[in-house]
Formats: sequence, C-alpha cells, structure tokens
Amino acid sequence: MKKQKILVLFVSFSIVALNFHLSNAQQFSPLFLNAKPSQNGLEVSDYRKIAIIVESLANSAKKIGLTQERIQTECESRLRQARLLVVPTGSRSKFLYIMVHVVGNAYIMEINFNRIVLFEVEKTRYIHSGATTWRRLATGLHRDDPEYMMQCLDDGLDDFLKAYQKANAK
Repeated sequence: MKKQKILVLFVSFSIVALNFHLSNAQQFSPLFLNAKPSQNGLEVSDYRKIAIIVESLANSAKKIGLTQERIQTECESRLRQARLLVVPTGSRSKFLYIMVHVVGNAYIMEINFNRIVLFEVEKTRYIHSGATTWRRLATGLHRDDPEYMMQCLDDGLDDFLKAYQKANAK
C-alpha cells in the first residue's frame, strides 16, 4: 500500500511538472512564421521599450546596505540614459532580470535578458516566453561595501547596453 501511495504521488508530481514546463512552450503561432533567425538573441522589434525585474533580496544583502529599490532605480536610470523606455512588466515579451545574492562576505550577481524565443523540434515549431538569451554573471567578495556592489551592477549593465544597442542598430 505504501509503495502505491508513493507511486501515485510520483506520477501526480510528474504530470504537474510536465504541465508547468509545457505551459511556457506552446505550439508555434502563425504570427511568427516569417520570423528571421537571431544572430545573438538580442534583436527585438521596438527595442527602445524594455521591462526590468529585480529579484527580492535576502536579509544578508540588506545588511550591507543593498535594497531592491536601489537596484531597480539604478537599472531604470541606466536604461533611460541609453534612451530606452522602461515599461511595466505586464507583457514580458522582453525584460531585463536582475538577481543579487549575498552569502557571508561573498556575492553572486546575474543580469539576464529574457525574451520570446521561437524554435523547431522534429518539424514542430514552438514559442517559449521568458527564455534567457543574454547573461552576465559576476561573483566575488563584497567587502561590506554597497557602492562596490552597485559598481559591479553598472559594469554588467554597460556590457548589456553595448551589446543590446549594437544588435538593434539600424
């Protein structure tokens, strides 16, 4: 009886996980039949509009003086300086995702560009929303210095903005 319960739980979990995974990979829409292949994952229509999502910070990041609001404000400011319009995250057709984790005296910072991606598997075309097509990862020691962390964020945003604007130059 115990083995049957475990099997039922495993099958139920597998079905839920499969449905969750497939919810972001829908069959290809006719709207995208004429889509061109991307050279670097950064080319987008209406590239001047972009959303930003900053992941919530743990208490360890707050202890050194970082706040989610400060990171959000810095990202918005940098994008505006680059003449990009920060839009609400509602549609999520393309967005910049910022994640900062602090553990002890170490940190990891990730800047991702996410967008809709079209792909084909065995002659079936799919669309996946929220796929990461560009990433910068930084790790190191934060020195209990929030300004150092913000400089690391600025460096990553510089890399993103250069690549993004180059990919979308017309």
